[in-house]
Amino acid sequence: MQVSSLVTFVQIVCAYREAEEKYYASLATEAGTKNLPSVITKIREESSIRFLHNLQHYRKDVYKVIDDDTYEIISGEQEALC
Repeated sequence: MQVSSLVTFVQIVCAYREAEEKYYASLATEAGTKNLPSVITKIREESSIRFLHNLQHYRKDVYKVIDDDTYEIISGEQEALC
């Protein structure tokens, strides 16, 4: 992937995450519940990217939630702290 394509992709992902978090906040307000922690949308985003790059094995990934904003991939093809 070229640098300009990667930058565009990252911008799209960031904009999507912001819209998604607003949507979930709206649902929580309607339901009278607490908002989802941002770590949930981050894991969903990571899983979507891993789906694109590793279709055969992405479902075997296991994530460890560290706090409301941070997670760790504890199994899968790569280790990452996000």
